[in-house]
Amino acid sequence: METPNGSGYTKEYKVKLIRDTIGASTWNSVQTGTSYNDWTTATLMTTLNSGEYYNRTGTYERNGLTNEAKNQISSTKWYLGIVTWGTGAGKDSFGTYQEERSTNVWSGNSQTWNGKVALLYPSDYMYASSACYNVGTIGYYYNDSTCINSPLEDMSYFFLEYGFGLFNAPLPQYTLNVLSLTIS
Repeated sequence: METPNGSGYTKEYKVKLIRDTIGASTWNSVQTGTSYNDWTTATLMTTLNSGEYYNRTGTYERNGLTNEAKNQISSTKWYLGIVTWGTGAGKDSFGTYQEERSTNVWSGNSQTWNGKVALLYPSDYMYASSACYNVGTIGYYYNDSTCINSPLEDMSYFFLEYGFGLFNAPLPQYTLNVLSLTIS
């Protein structure tokens, strides 16, 4: 991971911790304009980095970040490239990783964001899932052996089913990157 240093970035070896859940939240409550798919202005980004979750107040008074946790988190460069998803995408985990770091973003959106707390990348999910690791598709993990690829109504998240090692929740899991549907 890269850490902002004032004049650029320093390559550092960090550990990414992924919390199982913080409760129900909205990726972005702004439903119009160009900021709808922009993590840098998303409601959840604010909640996680300067809002109730970060400050352990309001809704997150019991499960927000503690001062001890905040002292262990440093600012990191996060990549915001659009990830192609769907039956015509045909790429493995590394291909997804490359798209996340690409310059392909919605018009007006940033390619990167410097922040402390973010969501998982689609490739994090794929690398953690043996079923989705090299099958040439982004999908959701099912029944310990299949990476299912099915269209979703909202391209900002994908479903993770029960039994997956990264999450044990039936809820939709948001991702940092905006997903773009491709159907062949």
